[in-house]
Amino acid sequence: AWVARAAVKRVDWIKMDIEGAEIEAIDGARETLQTMRPSLLVQAYHLRDGVRTFEACAAKLETLGYRCEESGAGSGLLLARPR
Repeated sequence: AWVARAAVKRVDWIKMDIEGAEIEAIDGARETLQTMRPSLLVQAYHLRDGVRTFEACAAKLETLGYRCEESGAGSGLLLARPR
């Protein structure tokens, strides 16, 4: 919503380190992700119900046409690039 309100014309990168709220942020950024296709760097090692947020974030981004990888095994640092 902020991107639309601020009339931002271009978003190249999104960096997130928001202490476990990355799933909601990706949901909220859906329109921006679909239209502007920025790359993302997301710190997604936080646990929810014993599961890292990494897997949920990667799954959401993959359904939006992103290729996701983890920078270092078990690091929780998610790099997502548009396909």
